[in-house]
Order: sequence, then C-alpha cells, then structure tokens
Amino acid sequence: MSELDDAIKDTNVSLCYACGKCTVACPLTHHDGSSPRKFVENLLTNNDVDKVELWDCLTCSACAEICPMSVKFPEFIRLLRSEFKTEASAKCAHAGILHSLMRRMADGDFEQKRLEWLTPDLETADEGDTLFFVGCAPYYDTYFDSWKPLDITRSAVKLLNHIGIKPVVMKDEVCCGHDLLWSGDRESFEALAKKNKKLLEDSGIKRIVFSCPECLSTFKNDYDLGNKVELVHLTEVLSENMDKIRFKENKEKVSYHDSCRMGRFLGLYDVPRKLLEAIPGLELNELPHSRSRSECCGTSNWMSCDWKSKETQLGILRNAKKVSEKLVTACPKCFIHFNCTMDEKEKNPVVDVEDIIVTIANSVQDSKNSKEG
Repeated sequence: MSELDDAIKDTNVSLCYACGKCTVACPLTHHDGSSPRKFVENLLTNNDVDKVELWDCLTCSACAEICPMSVKFPEFIRLLRSEFKTEASAKCAHAGILHSLMRRMADGDFEQKRLEWLTPDLETADEGDTLFFVGCAPYYDTYFDSWKPLDITRSAVKLLNHIGIKPVVMKDEVCCGHDLLWSGDRESFEALAKKNKKLLEDSGIKRIVFSCPECLSTFKNDYDLGNKVELVHLTEVLSENMDKIRFKENKEKVSYHDSCRMGRFLGLYDVPRKLLEAIPGLELNELPHSRSRSECCGTSNWMSCDWKSKETQLGILRNAKKVSEKLVTACPKCFIHFNCTMDEKEKNPVVDVEDIIVTIANSVQDSKNSKEG
C-alpha cells in the first residue's frame, strides 16, 4: 500500500460523500470556489492531487469541525504536503525568511540571544517547576517590529509574576516546529522537537506555560511527551488563580476572536471569555462567527498570504468594527496578520487589535497596588 493510500485510510478521507458541509465552512470557498469536497472528489475520482489547493489550504479545521463523517482533512493535507514539500517554497510568505530561520534552528548548533527581551521588572528563575515557553516571539519582534509582538511575551511574564510565579525561561529553546510540520517538512520538525525535548529532560520542569496556542497545540498533539509534563495555556493558569488577580477598571468594548489552534484544536473557548468578563467595566460582544464556527485569520504557517487572505482578514475586522472598539485574539500570528492587512490595504485601522494577554496585563493593578489591595 502506498503512503497516499495510508493517508486516505488514516484520515477517513475515503468516507467523504460530497455532502458539501465543508464547502460552507471553508474560508477559501467564499473567494475562489475551492473546497475540501472538491479536492477529495478530484483525488478519489481522478487520482490527481491539486497542488494549488494543497498549499492554499489553511488547515484551520473548520471543515473537520462540521464533517458528519469525521474526515480529518487538515491532517490529510499535512500528510500530502510531506510528499510534495519541495514545492512549498513557492507559497512561503515573507520570502521564506521565517521558514529558513526555523530550519537554521533545526540544523546543528545555532547560537541565540533569546533573553535580551527581558526587562528588569520581569522576574524569572534559572531553575524551578514551571517553564514559560517563549517560542519564536523574539524573531517575530525583529521582523514585525511595528506591532511589537514581544509585548505579548513580556505581558505573559508580568501576569505570571502577578500571581506569584517566577517562571524558568530557557536561553537554548528553539522553535516548536509547528510551521515546518504543517508545511510538510517533517524532518526539520523532528529535529526541533528533539532539541526541545532534550532541554526538558535535563531541566526537571513539571509544567510548561504557553502564550502561543500553536506552540501548545504542537507540544500536546505532536511531541509525544506522555504524562511527563503538564502543558497549559497562560489563560488556563490565570483562570485557576482568579483569586490572586487584582483587576482595575477597563471600559473598553471588545470582541474576542477564537483562533483555530486555540479553539478547534485545543477546545479553549470558555477560559479566555471568563477572564475578559472578569475585568470590571469591559464589555464583551461576540462576533457573527465565534467559538467552533470562528473564521480563520486567513494565513497559515507563514504560507499562502495572498488576496484571499487579505479579504478574509478584512471581513473579520469589519465585522468586529460593527460590535466593538477592539478585536482581541489569543494568537500572536492572528495579531500580526490583522495588523499587517490593515497597514497594506486600509492604511488606517479598521479596528484596534490586541492579544488577550496584553489586554489582561493592561487590566491588572501593578504589583505595589496588588499588595496594598
């Protein structure tokens, strides 16, 4: 049996009976008529892989969420991309620089300066039970300095400190490998995973906290760590320590965008809303498409950033504008993509965009006031 046959069997693709439900859910359908159903029909009928749609797919899992036959279409796409990975470079955004950086981390020794973002007010530890996984935020901040993605990372440590945690931050960790895995480069992904797992084994860490849902999803679903370490998103930690958080009033009107990995991949829908609703004065309004039916931000693993992506992003931003002053998301990439498309297409903000970690950090009292309160 060929690898393609294995992929078809393992992901239930052969059970697709062209009901069209995935067509309704797929973000790309609204722009160019492509859909998971058409892709599968072409493959099973003509034994032909549509290589354009293979790389256009956002792997957002909106199709899998609604499929009555439990077809794992995103996983199927991921397996196929491993077969045609040499063609991925044609779809890489930002001239492939970010993918090249990830591969550089995967190859041999790569000296990094990962801790220069730490400021004197942030307390971290060299040893301990809890690790804060930084991921690629330092590199995003260099490349997308206009929007300062590292503000999310600094806010995460600030919030951990606020509830009495001094997290370990590693100077040698590398990219989780999410983007390389989902673009078909399994070999480089495995190299990155091996490095991170070795660091964890040597550290004695019992819990890893993430501010990026893609990193958390990758560690949970693709690293095979077993029960050796607890893996949690920062919003989960904060939700469990609500009694320690001293909020101050924030009278903003916001909408929350459920990112694909945070929502459909990890099932974290209520936790972020619980935190936002706990902020005094903050008004939370739902977008037309939310929770499991949330719309993907339109760009996946730094690939296929085209006119369809921009139109998808603008649609979400305009919907947010109708019901709120600010769009809050839980994914650093969504934050970057939304801001990028406004800069390129609108020249002026459609609506303010902010990561939920920053929103919460800006809504808590500083340490001094917290102790006095």
